[in-house]
Amino acid sequence: MVHGFRTSFKGWSLAAGWPDTLSELALAHVDRDKVRAAYARDDLLDQRRPMMEAWGRFCAGQEGAVVPLRRKAP
Repeated sequence: MVHGFRTSFKGWSLAAGWPDTLSELALAHVDRDKVRAAYARDDLLDQRRPMMEAWGRFCAGQEGAVVPLRRKAP
């Protein structure tokens, strides 16, 4: 279940237009480029906060459209 939730967050963040860097930091992914990772020391918390607040609103049904899923009749 956790992986699905993380995947949902990643898809939502990209579709909502948030920078990939911010969602990667929120997911605690490690930058595989060792040189770039060595210089990226800021956690960008002030920039991530609005993204996480928007994600919270989305999860609570306060933001975005919810499309009901129906099973097709046989």
